[in-house]
Amino acid sequence: MTIETPRGSYAGIHLLLKDLTPGQPIEFSDNGGSGVWYRLVDVPVEVNAGTDGWTERVNGKVNPHVVRRAPFRIYDALLPIARPFTPTATTAAVRYEVRIPSDAAPGPRTVRLTVRHAGASKELTLHINVRAAVVPPIGPKSAGFTNWWSEGNVAKYHGKLGQRERRDNH
Repeated sequence: MTIETPRGSYAGIHLLLKDLTPGQPIEFSDNGGSGVWYRLVDVPVEVNAGTDGWTERVNGKVNPHVVRRAPFRIYDALLPIARPFTPTATTAAVRYEVRIPSDAAPGPRTVRLTVRHAGASKELTLHINVRAAVVPPIGPKSAGFTNWWSEGNVAKYHGKLGQRERRDNH
């Protein structure tokens, strides 16, 4: 697999691991040891976005432009993998990423990834072509972003309070 990436960013891939044996640990490695592995966590999407910035549930209008009708689940959250990672199902989605510093020399890199599980081993060669372009660091001139959701409200809705809420309630 080959990835083109600017400096000052990350090069990453997602892998879907199938036919796993629940309870048997998975070992992940890369030849440089500088990458990070994450488990991709699937989360529920309960309503579709509306046509005017709200959800269909709020405005009552069906959005004809959605790719998939809710409800469904989608891999959206990244959870750093604790070593060893022991799957609880026969399928797991993971992400591998490596940081490309702003001052990295442009040019090709090769990373060899290895996944070991239940006596089997698979290798993947990842070619990263680092380009001369640089993603600037976040600063006063960066585009702003507002997230109109509350972690506490989401946790409360799903019956799970986060660490901060538990600490604040004691």
